[in-house]
This record gives sequence, C-alpha cells and structure tokens, in this order.
Amino acid sequence: MIWNDIKKDYQFMDGSVVTQIHPTYNQECCRVFYSKLKSRYIDCSWNHIFKIDCSRVKNKAELDMYTTYVPLEEEYEIITELNDIEREIVEQHFKGIKNSAILLEETPFDEEYYSISKYGFEFGEVEVISNITKYEPQKIDNNTYWLTCRGIQYLLNQGEILYCNGYKIKKVEDIGMKDAFCVSTNTGLYKMNGLIHHNSVTLRNLIFHSIEHGDEMAIALIDLKQVEFDSYRDMNHVTAVANSVSEALEVTRIARACMQQRNKKMKALHINNITAYIPTDYSGKIWISGREIPENDIVKVRIDGEEKEITALELFELTRDK
Repeated sequence: MIWNDIKKDYQFMDGSVVTQIHPTYNQECCRVFYSKLKSRYIDCSWNHIFKIDCSRVKNKAELDMYTTYVPLEEEYEIITELNDIEREIVEQHFKGIKNSAILLEETPFDEEYYSISKYGFEFGEVEVISNITKYEPQKIDNNTYWLTCRGIQYLLNQGEILYCNGYKIKKVEDIGMKDAFCVSTNTGLYKMNGLIHHNSVTLRNLIFHSIEHGDEMAIALIDLKQVEFDSYRDMNHVTAVANSVSEALEVTRIARACMQQRNKKMKALHINNITAYIPTDYSGKIWISGREIPENDIVKVRIDGEEKEITALELFELTRDK
C-alpha cells in the first residue's frame, strides 16, 4: 500500500481503520532503518511516533524524565467568515480530501489544548481553532514507550538497543523537507511495514516538543484547573507550573523581567537576534544529556567498556578533545 493512496475508512493489516486524514504539510523528515531477517527502511516526519521496546535500555531514569503525553485526536473549527464555496474548500483540506493550503502561523496550545492557526488558501487567509480532544501517556509500561523519531535517534546515539514489533531499529537519518500527512485510527495505533505506529495528529503538542528539545528552550505552564499540567512540575526544562492567578502573575512577571534584561544586553551588544549572542561569562555548569550539572559534580561514564566516575568538567574535556 502506498501511503499517499490511504483514504478514510482504509483498514490496516492489524484491523485498525482510518477515521481521519490530516492535511499535508512540508515537514522535516527522516528515514528509519530497521531489520529482522533483512534490512528495511521507512520514511516519515521526525515527529512521527513508534511503539518502542525499551527493555534493553540501560538508563531508564533519564527516559522516564522526558516522557509526557502524546496526542490521539484533534478537532478543527473555522473561525473566519467564509461563503459556502470557500468553506467547502477549507473543510476538504482538513478532511485530507484535497490539500489546498499552506500553514502560515501556528500558536501554542493553551492549558486546555486549544490552538489558533492561520492558513493561506487561494482566496485568502483563514484562521482555525485546533483542539486536541484525546491524549495518552507516552510510557505504556516499564519496558514499552511511544517515542518520536528524534527520541529514537537520541537513544541510538547513546548506544541503546531498541526494537519495534520485533524489528531492531538500526539508525535514523535526516532526509530533508518533504510533504507529509498523518492519520488517526479507531484504535489509537496501526501496523504498517511491520512496525507499530501511533495514532498521530498534524499539529504538535507544544509541551511534548519543548521538553524533548530542552537544550533549546524552557517552558513555564499555567494550570488554573490544577489537573492538566501538575505531572510536569518536576521535569527538567519546566521552570514552573502555576496553579493560581497570583502564581500565574508571578510567572509572567519573572518572564517579562528576564525578557527586558535580555533585550537591554542585546541592545548594548548591538544585536537584534538572540542566536547572535555569544556568552562571555562562564556559568560553572556543564550541559549533559539535557541537564545542567555543576562542573565538579561526579558522573558515572563508560569509557572503552570500563565504568568510571569523573567530574562533569572532565567529561566535557574528554568530549571536546574528540
């Protein structure tokens, strides 16, 4: 079966039936190589999710630290006023019947998993509310996890051994930008090309993405209902979870102060892009596997098959020399 030929009501080999075709977008994609008796590969977006057997993963504590939730189903609501013909074109786009728009702007999901995005159609721009209506924990049990291709690549680079439905995952390589779309099924998963795939949604869960890319960003969450985000409180790169109006005001006050301080420094350095900033002061901390560790803290490492205890600074020097 060719992926582009899949339509609503298509039945996969495991009996899962397609309930929703999501729009096609130009996305960062990769090639996943795997094998059992012979080598195979499959192309997908970097955010595509597979059901991974992690029973041989040595560092489960780090894996658990980064697992959160993955989305299952998503609904769309058109908020731009349209005539009947325009509305039909937009609805066909979001049903995956005819790809006729490009994504212009995507806003973060709020605490109730709502997001407003702007799309460009031939007749003009259209704003759409997206709502993730169903999600589930990324960790299935102590040995099984839903992992994105980026997460899989990270673990493979750490020397971990991963399987998907009995197939050994060999490597993940970047293949650039490609047109891609996702599907939802009635079971929350589907089996294709021997691998087990997660029921995907097109728009990313910002929280999951932010934690996964904690070396590039940190997030603060506001959860006035006190039932949505509290499980994220102790995770790395989650700086705060506010559960009241006063806490939310304090979080935004601190964020504003940090932004103003940053802008003053950028003004003094005559730069207008944060990526152009080069730090001049040493923080005394070393970045290891997504965590900031004081340079004199002891870490356990394996060097040439031998386990040793060295300082974080010594580990930095070792990796810098290679």
